[in-house]
Amino acid sequence: MTNRGSTPKGVTDLLKRKKLRHNEYYNMQHRFDNLYAQSVDGQNFYDIELSELD
Repeated sequence: MTNRGSTPKGVTDLLKRKKLRHNEYYNMQHRFDNLYAQSVDGQNFYDIELSELD
């Protein structure tokens, strides 16, 4: 039986590294880190724009 919805682990790891590399290249990782930290503090985000995060 095949798992039609699953991705092999090696491919998944490659995609994660590629996504992180793109986030860092476009200088987005710090924004995501800040949003995560704020969400842990209980802040909710509705209709935000990236320009508001600088």
